Amino acid sequence: MFNRTTIYQVLMSGGMLVGAWLIIQSANVSPAGLVLETPDTLPATFLDDEAGISIYISTTQPINLNSNLLRNQFRILEAISTTYLIGSVPVPGYGPTEDVKAFVHQQGWIVIYYRRNDPTSRVFDYESGIGSTITTRLDKVLTNVAGSINETNYTPRYYHWRYPMANQILLIGEGRGGRGTDSFKVQLPDTFTYYEQSWYLKSSGEPDPSFILDGSTIATTHDASPAAGYLSIEQLTPSVEHSVGVYNDRDYWGDVFGGLAIVYREP
Repeated sequence: MFNRTTIYQVLMSGGMLVGAWLIIQSANVSPAGLVLETPDTLPATFLDDEAGISIYISTTQPINLNSNLLRNQFRILEAISTTYLIGSVPVPGYGPTEDVKAFVHQQGWIVIYYRRNDPTSRVFDYESGIGSTITTRLDKVLTNVAGSINETNYTPRYYHWRYPMANQILLIGEGRGGRGTDSFKVQLPDTFTYYEQSWYLKSSGEPDPSFILDGSTIATTHDASPAAGYLSIEQLTPSVEHSVGVYNDRDYWGDVFGGLAIVYREP
């Protein structure tokens, strides 16, 4: 299906190729791909049942759990032991309902994660803005937590605890700065295994944005509150070209952003 002629024609018409994905009429926010890697030696089996999408690092030095700078990163410390800390951490630019969880182990592990039942699309960071490359909230929080222990030279890795067989996540976003709809088209390869498709929606200011899939409104938010939810495989069928868009209902009162997260395994 994705032969060289097809790819060439799509690229010539303004589309783009991301890995083996075909994105036609690409969005005004550059897509992002996350490689998922298992943290093999992490001493935290509880995450198998609690965590969903996560970002983690393993430092070269032990972590001082008694550091006030580290503990001040938490909004709530839910568990304190001699070997680890667990709690909720605020995401800069977002309210308490958007907090993430953090696990910090004295052996040098920092894991920032959303809960198992949270849609993967919650990782979208709207503040990355229209016309930019997509960033994640998890990366933003990890930067702050790692910085509190003077850890700046690290390579972050992602892992999805709910889908241990998944090895990739694709994040695609679309923004709209005034009244109307902006959209892109995407076609999922039928050679991959898909574990989750989820949407994200957010506005800055007064617009009430809508997330639109194939001409149908999937969700609408109010009061600039971010929202996320799941899509079924029937809604985003592989081997079929789909239109994904975001609608802004105001002319002058803020931007809107819609995101699509696909969790999958590429052979």
